Amino acid sequence: PNAHAIVHPALDGYEHPYLCGAAVAFRLVQHLFNIGSGVSVETLKRCASLAAYGTVADVMELRGENRTIVMRGLPYTPMVPTAHGLLDRAGTILASDIAFKLGPRLNAIGRLDDARHGVALLLGDESKVQWAIELNDKRKEETKRIVDEAMEQAEGQEGAVVVSGDWNPGISGVAAGRLAQELNLPTVIICEGEESCTGSVRSAGGINVNEIVQSCMPMLVK
Repeated sequence: PNAHAIVHPALDGYEHPYLCGAAVAFRLVQHLFNIGSGVSVETLKRCASLAAYGTVADVMELRGENRTIVMRGLPYTPMVPTAHGLLDRAGTILASDIAFKLGPRLNAIGRLDDARHGVALLLGDESKVQWAIELNDKRKEETKRIVDEAMEQAEGQEGAVVVSGDWNPGISGVAAGRLAQELNLPTVIICEGEESCTGSVRSAGGINVNEIVQSCMPMLVK
């Protein structure tokens, strides 16, 4: 792209190319701190905690630099004031807490509402804590409903292709993954809109769904 600079771990043979976006952002902040650009120690620690959040929540492989980011960032997670509220408890925050509570509750915001509310939460807006917890409960209920309805449609299919105008596109990926796992079949969940459809595809049984999607490109908008 036409840019002054591109920060990407896969460029120039960097030895740890498998970093999530939060970790890449942290490494940039860390570099700015190292060159004395005005980043405070407190800001660096706070960003380290967010990098740990992102690395675990994005289900990155915890080895190499990813493991270091999580190990060094977790002790600073109390610097995110809403963290314990999202966990419904006080005490030490573990990687498992991020994976099974913090991550899903923050993720549900972007799936069902506006991800900017998640940013506000991470910046300390405690008024959104209970709302985020309840929104994630709604996400679980909606996911179960979609999977149950899709299971009925997929009965007897060699590959699950299901469609409805009553499914939330923000949850279709989660539902498709669950359905593919349940049926052990490649799965396509299509959400009908007024002018176009959106969907999610998940593989199973070693089938390369990317090749299948590529063969359908003439019928796809993007």
